[in-house]
Amino acid sequence: MRIGLAWPPGVTSGWGVLALNMTLEMLDHPEASPFLILPPHTDLNADPALAARLAPLAAEQVRLQALLDGESTRTATLNHPVIHSLTNHCQWGTRISERVKGQGNLAYIFLEDTNLTPEDRSRAERIDLILAGCSWNETVLRSNGIANVTTVLQGVDTCRFTPGTRTPIFPGKFVVFGGGTLTYRKGQDIVAAAFKAFHRRHPDAFLLTAWQNPFPETVRDIATSGLMQGFPAARAAGGIDIKGWLVGNGIPPEACHDVGAVPNSSMADIYRQADVALFPNRAEGGTNMVAMEAMACGIPCLISEGHGHLDLIAPNRANCLPLPSSGPCPPVALGRLAHAGMDGWIEVSVESCVEALEVLYQDRERAGDMGRRGADFMRPWSWKAQTARVVELAMETLG
Repeated sequence: MRIGLAWPPGVTSGWGVLALNMTLEMLDHPEASPFLILPPHTDLNADPALAARLAPLAAEQVRLQALLDGESTRTATLNHPVIHSLTNHCQWGTRISERVKGQGNLAYIFLEDTNLTPEDRSRAERIDLILAGCSWNETVLRSNGIANVTTVLQGVDTCRFTPGTRTPIFPGKFVVFGGGTLTYRKGQDIVAAAFKAFHRRHPDAFLLTAWQNPFPETVRDIATSGLMQGFPAARAAGGIDIKGWLVGNGIPPEACHDVGAVPNSSMADIYRQADVALFPNRAEGGTNMVAMEAMACGIPCLISEGHGHLDLIAPNRANCLPLPSSGPCPPVALGRLAHAGMDGWIEVSVESCVEALEVLYQDRERAGDMGRRGADFMRPWSWKAQTARVVELAMETLG
């Protein structure tokens, strides 16, 4: 059986990493092999080995594209299952999904906007099976009357993201890591404000971030909460000036560093620089790939206790330090990333983040044990296991 993917594999976005790892695992799957409906993202060119492995699929995609271009006025139905991407409001993630369908159609969704209209529900019901990126997403969809849904969590490259030897780049520092595309939803304003307060207590604290956002026009909302002033400026060379923003808000320049845009394959070494990782995210439609990878590397993680993060908290709560909600996230007038529905979003207080950092700063033995338990918790979440589940579900859509 062949399985088509209707969004491009890549190495610098969550969607790209999802498609890439499913594609790689299906290449080795005994019962299903992938094909690409869109070409791989150009960011793969930075990794010649990956690009070479996907070269046959890329060449096949060119031939498929020529056939589709010849039938540009008609919907093409392929004789194989196709996995699509869905954005908020159950909209197709790529335009190709509007005109290419499979014999069975599945769609991954990572939903943060909880306001679903009758039109949204109608679109969702026309898909054979929706793969929710977290249990919270499945609950939201089912509460809106959408029954054709099951939870399939993202995976982790458990060969690359593992506990490993740490060669400190910042010796003598207590390194706090923050990761994820900088947006109001991901709460980097909370991280920065908490670190600023924590650094006043402990001058050896150091903030290491991977917060680049390739769409500078979407970062303005980070100032909405008032916890930090302004937002990172766009740089002429590309990306945004994270460090300038942090320093402008009172964090000493010698106490912070942003790694820039880093391919996913290089992130393990960055995670291993950290003593702790802080994720007070307001909402996650998935399980937060960055937190998953940091946890898999044995980094003790402080994560907000809500939305998609709930799947990352073990029943005994020993694999991470949950950050309690201080209440629902207050409705805000966001810009380009505005959401009509924010049910399930939570707010985490700066004070709770500071105190959680203090706990692990003072008790390094507990921190080490938490990191080991976190790595053990993530070990079964391999891309191989998660992709095998997707293949199984794709087969079921064929009857």
